[in-house]
Amino acid sequence: MASQDWQRPPSANGDDGPFDDDDNDDDDQSSSGSEHEEEETLSDQDDDDLTLPVYQEKFRSMQEMLRNLGPDPSQSDQDEFVAKFGKWLQPQPETMDFVIDQRNFLYKLAQDGPDVPWLVKRLVNQFPAFLEEQDGDGRSSLLLAINRRQTEFVRAVLDSNLDVALLEKTLRKPSWNRENCIHQAISNNLDPAITISLIEKSSPQTLAAQDQKKLTPLHLAVDYARCTKSRFEVVTALIRCGDGAFDTETDKPDRFSAYLYHLDTKRKYEKAQEERAKKALESGGGSAKSDASKQPSSESKAKIIKEPGASSSRQPKAFSSASLQGTAAGSLGKTGQDDGWERIKRNAEDFMPPPPKRAPTASFANFTTSFAVIPPAGAFGQNQKDQLPSPHGPKDASAIAFPGIKERPSTPASLSVDGKPVETRPKPRRSKQSRVSKSSSTREKPSPEIAERIAKELKLHYLRSIFTAQSTQQAIPAPIIRTRDSAIRFLYGDNKEDKHIYFIFPPTVSTSTQKIDFDDFKSSYDRLVFDQVLLAVEFRHVELDTVVNPRRQNKYADMGAGRRDMETFFKWLRDKNVTNIIKVIVEDRKGSTAHSDQAIETALKEFDVEILDWRKVDIDPRTIWEASRKERSNLRELHLWWSGNNALLRSWSELDGLPKLRNLKRIILHQTQRGLESPERIRKDVEEFKLRLQVNRDALSFPPIQIEHEKSADETKKRPKGLTYNLKNDGRSGIDTHRWLSVMDTFAQGIQMLKAPSGFPDGYLTHDSLPPELSKEVRVALIDDGADFMHRAIKNILDNGRSFDSGIEDFDGIGGPGPFHGSTTGHGTLMAYMIGRVCPKVKIFVCKLDVLRHGDGTKAGFTAKSAADAVEFAVKRGFDIISMSWTVQKTNDEENDNTEDIKRLETAIKSAVDQKRLVFCSAPDIGSTNREVLDTYYPFSCPGVSDSIFKIGAAKADGSMHSWVGAPSSVDFILPGHNVEIREEDKIHEQDDIPKTGSSVATALAAGLAALIIHCVRLGAIYNFYNGKSNDPTVVNKSSVVAIKQFAAMREAFLKISSSGDKDKDRRIEVESFFDGPGKVLNAVYEKDDAKQKWTQITDIARDLISSKAVAKAVAIQRH
Repeated sequence: MASQDWQRPPSANGDDGPFDDDDNDDDDQSSSGSEHEEEETLSDQDDDDLTLPVYQEKFRSMQEMLRNLGPDPSQSDQDEFVAKFGKWLQPQPETMDFVIDQRNFLYKLAQDGPDVPWLVKRLVNQFPAFLEEQDGDGRSSLLLAINRRQTEFVRAVLDSNLDVALLEKTLRKPSWNRENCIHQAISNNLDPAITISLIEKSSPQTLAAQDQKKLTPLHLAVDYARCTKSRFEVVTALIRCGDGAFDTETDKPDRFSAYLYHLDTKRKYEKAQEERAKKALESGGGSAKSDASKQPSSESKAKIIKEPGASSSRQPKAFSSASLQGTAAGSLGKTGQDDGWERIKRNAEDFMPPPPKRAPTASFANFTTSFAVIPPAGAFGQNQKDQLPSPHGPKDASAIAFPGIKERPSTPASLSVDGKPVETRPKPRRSKQSRVSKSSSTREKPSPEIAERIAKELKLHYLRSIFTAQSTQQAIPAPIIRTRDSAIRFLYGDNKEDKHIYFIFPPTVSTSTQKIDFDDFKSSYDRLVFDQVLLAVEFRHVELDTVVNPRRQNKYADMGAGRRDMETFFKWLRDKNVTNIIKVIVEDRKGSTAHSDQAIETALKEFDVEILDWRKVDIDPRTIWEASRKERSNLRELHLWWSGNNALLRSWSELDGLPKLRNLKRIILHQTQRGLESPERIRKDVEEFKLRLQVNRDALSFPPIQIEHEKSADETKKRPKGLTYNLKNDGRSGIDTHRWLSVMDTFAQGIQMLKAPSGFPDGYLTHDSLPPELSKEVRVALIDDGADFMHRAIKNILDNGRSFDSGIEDFDGIGGPGPFHGSTTGHGTLMAYMIGRVCPKVKIFVCKLDVLRHGDGTKAGFTAKSAADAVEFAVKRGFDIISMSWTVQKTNDEENDNTEDIKRLETAIKSAVDQKRLVFCSAPDIGSTNREVLDTYYPFSCPGVSDSIFKIGAAKADGSMHSWVGAPSSVDFILPGHNVEIREEDKIHEQDDIPKTGSSVATALAAGLAALIIHCVRLGAIYNFYNGKSNDPTVVNKSSVVAIKQFAAMREAFLKISSSGDKDKDRRIEVESFFDGPGKVLNAVYEKDDAKQKWTQITDIARDLISSKAVAKAVAIQRH
């Protein structure tokens, strides 16, 4: 880069002014006599005569004298040096616009040393602009010193009187690879204390800056190989001083957050360790443990350090090849004494040069010659073994060569035709310090314990930040609001393991007390996988309906009348390895009895809770102390529910009460009732409570607590969105038995009871010997308003879920979506029931949408945004079937414009079709209408894929299509959708807005039928596999399973089942003739060889459902 033009400050007599020093009150006056004859002679020269060789010689003389003086000379020696070389220490005139290390002595010290902190400090104080100047690779002198781990240089800069803003600017400036000083400090393992000081002086913007690989300093710091005992404080300093890095990701395709980057480097490190150990064992020599200690961090292996002096600028007028040659000949000075430069001796191995490379041939026009100039003999010590080379090998004409090596040609910066240097950028080469084994202090092996602490700290900080009122610090162009969804991305990326970081139960609000059988609860929710650290846990009012063992009756009676339900629920969480919960909410104000203090303590004592909102009125402060782990408490926010009794305020604020919670920062006092006292008296009591609390905090030398008083609890202002009222019934008649469902119930029961033939292995349906195409269960993505995971009829088929709800308002505004394990209206629960009723072996993944309520009593709907989000997710996850028993209407009015989200929904549906997923959607049930109106309903009218998705309508009991479906040609198939009967033993809790008539029910049945067909083909293929016929093209095999999951083959199967087999004549799926007989066979009891006869029936059905032609076509498509 072009260098800056420095103007030499004139003195009073017109010559160069003295070199002032902030640390020395006495002005340094110019000396006379033989001691300074050389200085006077040079100062008398015209600028035209101040050639590059003159400056090189002077800089070498200065370095030689500094080495002889040592790192800590006397004040008089310092003054003498400044007086002698003051002219050369200050900024040079613009005619002296050499390469930076030929004009900026501060940079020269960072480049070649020696360690002279006193001079660094004086230069920075006197000429702070030196720090701003960068070389051709964008490196300032400070960045270069950090790169070379010159801690004394860096410490001197930090200890100087440099303006804070200028220092921060220097720290922020990126080099050629976009690394700033903090990147370099971490990647080069600079002393941790110095690194932390640099971090503390950096802005959040600097700490969030990304290098060319999109890595922030935090990413580099949490590299597993750097997770050593000496580095933990560096990570915590980065988090404390600016957390903008938490909102950044690495480059595609990984897109790692800092947390995911840590996990990825851990995997790579451990894999490398295993490979080293394996090689050591195979070779029969060496120590795996020894090799492991040399494992560098993943980033240090890839670190690129640019060669200094690669830049060039305007050449001085007197500069020529001849002058260079003349300078080289006389460049050796006097032999220096041992200067005790311990840092260089200590890192001698780190500075071993690479083997010399042959210089490239230059054209005549650009030809120039430069020499590696030999420094004074013994400049690095008397002994040859102490004479250390430059860390970067050959340099340009201004560089110092390795001791003992004679001058030789090397490749300089290129010259243009007119003789001026042209800036060049040689191929970057990694610093020797990052290529070779480092000193013992920097070879510290990573500690698994420290790595675990770092990972947990990253996780805790992100989750904590969700509850903060403000956005992230201004380290990025626009604030990013952190939510539950963003936390999921930060921790798991796509979250393929479906881990959960919060739990709400019951998932829906009920006006009556819910009695829960805990065994049912466990069987329904044990499948959920939780993180060790949870964002929040909320238990609404819920009571356990348990029968107490008579032998334990007296024990429970002795424990008092208080409830103990939460002990059981929190123990369940602890058994699932949950250790930390950022926020706990427990509703304990409803019902006849609250939890006992002992129960609260028992429930919480195993958890590290940071925000506690246990809504028990007038809770004992001792209970809070015990429940929050006493002296180990990390409780920082506490919600107190207060009846208005001043005695509680006094108890809470006593020295032995809340003041001793060291980390407590905030108290929210919720007044639950007006109480007996006047508002004025209550105000006075609260003020005294605040004062008394702060006085006792001061007595314990703890920081003050912020106290907020909510004068009355408004029970109506925070209602979960969409749960305040129900929709009205659709007004249609009661439920009748349906022949269609009766036939399918019989067949499904036979499938459920099917046993393995003799000789089949245990777990034969998912056995390891099976190919992947056969071992996978049928998976359906149910996109609806959630599903009740505790409903006995469906709890065994519900696999997991994800919520795309926009958030429930009473969850303290953290953006937490409504739980997928509860159905907002009951609609999703019914759809799951219908799918599982037809195919009892299905696995349903619940995608919860954002419910739109309409106050006019019309049916509830879903937002286009949540629908698009859910379909995108379902496509990415690769479910076999996507079931959507709903439509969303496209609108473009000003108040409700969803056109962009509809476009996203269209794209997602097309992607599902392209990936050969089976998509089922409902007719809009709006009756006869024109095409223009019908085309506004999605996904039913999704353009471009209308012939590749299943559009389902509702049939009446007689098989004819229901009138509200519209024109028969608008749907592909019709299934039962009028007064569909729910089996008595499967009754769902009645809610007014559970529709049991309509195309939505028919769509769920169609999705269930498709799942059943896939399962039957899979069973047939598994049977043939175990009987050695998997390669027989005439029987059902794994290719058949692949084929039946594609639209064309499934459509053909539906047509085979339908009454006429002709879709254009009759769109009704006539299951009676196809499944009635086989269903009876599967449920029959035979005297012998019972399983074989039933499996033969299954293979026959599978063969009938998928033709060899369809298989061949599917295989061809898959290959293409």
